Amino acid sequence: MKPKTHEILERAAGRCTEEGECAEVCSHLKTLGDVCPGGIARALLNGPVEDRVRDFILKCSVCGLCSESCDHDVDLRNVVRAAREQFIEDGTMDPEEYRYLWIDHDWNVITAFRDTYQINEQYEDLLKESCEVLFFPGCALANEGPELVRYAADWLAGAGHEVGLSPLCCGAPLVEMGLTGRAQRYTEKLWKRIREIGARRIVTACPNCQVRLEHTGAGEEIEVVSLFELLAEAGAKARVIGNGRITVHDSCPSRQGDLGQHVRALLGDYEIVEMKHHGKRTLCCGSGGVVSQIDPEICGERARVRLEEVEETQADACITYCMACSHRLAGEPGGENIRYVLELVFDQLLDHGRYYEMIEAMWEGEWGEYNRDRVENSKELEL
Repeated sequence: MKPKTHEILERAAGRCTEEGECAEVCSHLKTLGDVCPGGIARALLNGPVEDRVRDFILKCSVCGLCSESCDHDVDLRNVVRAAREQFIEDGTMDPEEYRYLWIDHDWNVITAFRDTYQINEQYEDLLKESCEVLFFPGCALANEGPELVRYAADWLAGAGHEVGLSPLCCGAPLVEMGLTGRAQRYTEKLWKRIREIGARRIVTACPNCQVRLEHTGAGEEIEVVSLFELLAEAGAKARVIGNGRITVHDSCPSRQGDLGQHVRALLGDYEIVEMKHHGKRTLCCGSGGVVSQIDPEICGERARVRLEEVEETQADACITYCMACSHRLAGEPGGENIRYVLELVFDQLLDHGRYYEMIEAMWEGEWGEYNRDRVENSKELEL
């Protein structure tokens, strides 16, 4: 076991008081019965790990809700990530199962989709070798909403800055898989590339990218700011649809930040009805923790639980500010009125159902054989 992994587990084991507040808010933790986060850490330290503990670790969405209820600074997310790294080391997990999610390789589900549908060609002129402002939309938005990427880049350029686009991933999926060493190598190359471009400001449109880039770029003299914050400061407002009654799905990575408030400012012309779980207490949409590769059904169950809360508000629509959340929720029955906030800001509604069809089609027939072969024979990406 690596010293860092041992340190994370020892800290959690020592701090957890087994009071159980975390299990009260997390249905997944409840599946462990009397095993608390401290117990999970001790099991990993001492071994052997029971099947139910292993199952919990593999199917945890790493959303952070449990930590919000803990008064003793126990962060189960770090325990789960460390456990996954250890599982890969000892052979409990095979990283090849996640190969299509290896964003540090040249071919993965993101790049294959873009190549299949020629997405990069839609904003090729924005892929600049140098720029002052680098727009970092995130993988999901860059794939599903290239029109919105273009509108956002044009809006940023309207302030008089030279704007470039980075369609790269922030590296978060590698961390969630437990591929910590590879995540670090990828991050180092990513920041080297950003420095070479000469950007002085990175503008994000994804909560995961915002949190990840803030964390990994803490020593960089490059500002990381959310597009939602800039739009709100400029007084932008989302177009009102339906009867103007909406609810907002907050993204898990933004529990501790102000992103949700900036988005609500953009939605200021609406009547906002909050769900039972919102803000710091928000629920995962189902896409967190790359659990879909292990248990797609549990991801669907989590999405349906969230949609039940949406229905309880009797809102006309549910607005997200993470395109991955939109994608997950819109794919379930009852998710027809899910909208990503930039759809309303730039008055460009997307067909989320069509996006699902495109993803399925890229793995079928000759295209499917071609894409699977490329992913299986992918090589480490050079940025």
